[in-house]
Amino acid sequence: MTINWEPGIGDPTQIGWFTVFAYFVTAILCYRAAMTANARSIDIRTAANLEQYFWFAASISLILFGINKQLDLQSLFTEVARVIAKLQGWYDNRRIYQLFFIEGLGIVALAVGVGILWLLRKTDARVQIALFGFFCLGAFVVLRAASLHHVDHFLGDKILGWRWNSILELSGIGVVAIACLTYLRKFHPQH
Repeated sequence: MTINWEPGIGDPTQIGWFTVFAYFVTAILCYRAAMTANARSIDIRTAANLEQYFWFAASISLILFGINKQLDLQSLFTEVARVIAKLQGWYDNRRIYQLFFIEGLGIVALAVGVGILWLLRKTDARVQIALFGFFCLGAFVVLRAASLHHVDHFLGDKILGWRWNSILELSGIGVVAIACLTYLRKFHPQH
């Protein structure tokens, strides 16, 4: 049994490349916010240190999301899972396993998200807004990786010429970017 995935450009459309650009620009903004929080951490220890770590982790995450956008690694994951399911004989019951996967991942993501939110509870509100944007992006990536037919159909549907796939992904990136820009404006006003 072979894996039907090859490395290549996953979304060579204009909106695909725009999304990658948005990931990378937002990653740069998050890096600048991390440096701003680093400068603030000299005066304000705990909250600004957490903000620095958050913005730096956000920057790295956005770079990885941007790379994944074009390499389509979640499709590789789905394809490997399909091959394993066929080899082990449980492919016919895959919908049950997909449901368990989504529920399990959702529970883990919720627990991790609540933990991160608790850790960041004393940080600036813009950090928490950016975290919400990451939750949206994470949910989007999990939905894509689950490869459920009705979810894939919905993500491919269009509204005003835009696929829901693009709307959801760019909205998450946009929330992070806006939170980051307002953070920079507040704590680093000359930019």
